[in-house]
Amino acid sequence: MKKVMKIAGISFLIVIVLLTVAFGFYWYRNIHWYDKYEKALKKAGVQEKQVTLESGKVINYGEVANDKPALLLIHGQMSIWEDYALVLSELSKNWHIYAVDVYGHGESSHDESLYYLDVNGDDLIWFIDHVIGGSTVVSGHSNGAITAAYIAAYGGGKILPAWFWKIRRYSLQKEKAGKTALRIWMHINRSMSTMPPTNLSVGKPIISDIAIGDNCL
Repeated sequence: MKKVMKIAGISFLIVIVLLTVAFGFYWYRNIHWYDKYEKALKKAGVQEKQVTLESGKVINYGEVANDKPALLLIHGQMSIWEDYALVLSELSKNWHIYAVDVYGHGESSHDESLYYLDVNGDDLIWFIDHVIGGSTVVSGHSNGAITAAYIAAYGGGKILPAWFWKIRRYSLQKEKAGKTALRIWMHINRSMSTMPPTNLSVGKPIISDIAIGDNCL
């Protein structure tokens, strides 16, 4: 009986130790999850900035400044510009990067009246005209890909071909019907016709190594 109790006690202690280690690991990861992003941002030399439109709306963004062609990165729903942190250093070898917070995310303006495709798209076109000030490649992820398509369709001559990563084309159905959605659809389909669709990217590439790793754009 004593032997059984001893074995049970040792087993119990082992379980307690394992649970303590597991909890410690879980706690550490939750406390320090952002460390690798901070390290990556520092390595890339990113500067966080803000620009205020005449209407008072604020666009928050991160910039990796150099003399390379401009690349505008637009994140997806429930994300922030820093989610691109782990690829910025590599991307900056070929691009002058502007990664924005769309309205309602990060440090950009939070106002329900701004949470529409045309509002975000028009103001990012303004951003390209007034902040970037030159030809720009636009890349978006998920909902950000829809915004990228809008910019490519309506942004004029400064907008170079766009890249769409995991584009949620069904979300166009949620946007107001009519010429806006139709024009975006036409732009996406026209872009797709120039390159076989894959699970990595859809669009007309300027420099193929824009696609870096599995979690890039």
